[in-house]
Amino acid sequence: MTNYTETLELIADCHKEGFDKEDFAKELGVPSDSIGWMRLDIGKDMDILKRISSHARANGVKLRGEYVKTAVPSSAQWYRFAPRNHFSMSDYSYYEKYEKYWYHKVKAYKAPKGCNMIDDLVSQTFVEKYRELGLTGLDFIWKPDNGKYQADTFYIPIVLEKAKRCIYPGNLESARKLTYNTVTLTPIEGKYDLSRVIEYYRQADFPEGRLCEVEKYMDNLEVILPLAVEYDSMPDTDFAYCVWKGFIPISLIRDTALQKMIDAGVVHREDFAPVLCTNEKEQSLLIDACSDNENIPIMLKSKAHFEQLRLKLAAKERPIFVPSEKEVLSLLRKYKKNHPDFLNRAMSKTKAEKVSHTPYAPLLPYYKIGCAGRLAEYVYEYFYYETAVQENDAYHQKLAARLTEMDMDSEHKTLLNESVLFGKSADDNYLLLHEGQVYEVSCYDYQIVKHWDFIYLFFYEQIEG
Repeated sequence: MTNYTETLELIADCHKEGFDKEDFAKELGVPSDSIGWMRLDIGKDMDILKRISSHARANGVKLRGEYVKTAVPSSAQWYRFAPRNHFSMSDYSYYEKYEKYWYHKVKAYKAPKGCNMIDDLVSQTFVEKYRELGLTGLDFIWKPDNGKYQADTFYIPIVLEKAKRCIYPGNLESARKLTYNTVTLTPIEGKYDLSRVIEYYRQADFPEGRLCEVEKYMDNLEVILPLAVEYDSMPDTDFAYCVWKGFIPISLIRDTALQKMIDAGVVHREDFAPVLCTNEKEQSLLIDACSDNENIPIMLKSKAHFEQLRLKLAAKERPIFVPSEKEVLSLLRKYKKNHPDFLNRAMSKTKAEKVSHTPYAPLLPYYKIGCAGRLAEYVYEYFYYETAVQENDAYHQKLAARLTEMDMDSEHKTLLNESVLFGKSADDNYLLLHEGQVYEVSCYDYQIVKHWDFIYLFFYEQIEG
């Protein structure tokens, strides 16, 4: 049986004038962030939750939060694919159709160097090592590449065998107890079938969780569970997939196969999320029979066609993508001219002199064109220097509070600690500068979402698409 952790992030709501959520936590001696969110380890802090609840009810305060059950990686026997690296939407072409197979092309030259997993794709290196290690359960179809530069070859892995029974991961609407409006605290009626939610809490507690007890003390609760599979019904392969009630197929890898790929230097453990394994067969509400992936026969039938396209492209001579910083700066000036509302005025010489003595000095060539602005319309924003310094301080304070509880290698922690923040993505991920390189880091778990070897490559990608 897979081990797991249970955490609860909660915050207080009250319609009384002057109520401060952070002060509420401080009154109880419970650590919180600057907004007032408290984080509890349910295995250790149940008594704290009871105390918080008692104080809240005595003072007319409501509690809302998010309960998260997470499988412990060291005990997991299966993992699901969860790549940290992604292509941006501008890296894809529109959907096309070959017979019954719908697909889109990708500009593969924009992939981070040495990355063997991006979105739902794996590299040629991944494919070769899979075969060399004698692993089982996969086939591969070439991902069409319409980039004009030389690039690594990527494939879509076709997972051939399915798990028979699973629980779909994530935030299920039926796993939400929502009984009041967070602003007015007025009851919300008829939005959810609470009888089913109560049944969900009871069954989601397997094998020996404390969710049912947590639910008693919360007025508004969301529940997030890890993907769970019935271990005894898993196929005898290194890779498998599961489809829960028509959702997108989820690719899985056995722990022994993952370790072989890690040892071979092909993948990183951070690109996979542990799966909760259960042998229970009576979780009727949660565990369901997996559907077949109906696209597998269609994809396999298309495989030969796309292999011919791959060989045709490989025979072509394509230039190597090596833009210079000078070329990128010239393009940025044109970008500013074409999009005057996106980039702000150039940084003054006086301020540039001040910035030249700070960690933000590598950004000066770009500040001198626009001291702040939006790139690729609303995909990324880089801040004014003063704003960047303030946001960087807030970033490092938040990072310091969470760093000890995050499971990541020392090299990754060093990068996070030594970076400076200079912007954000449209979904509030951090843009970090470290040793002349740019990193997009998730604002939720601090994992690297994307990486550019040089600052000018970051700007080039955004303004050229």
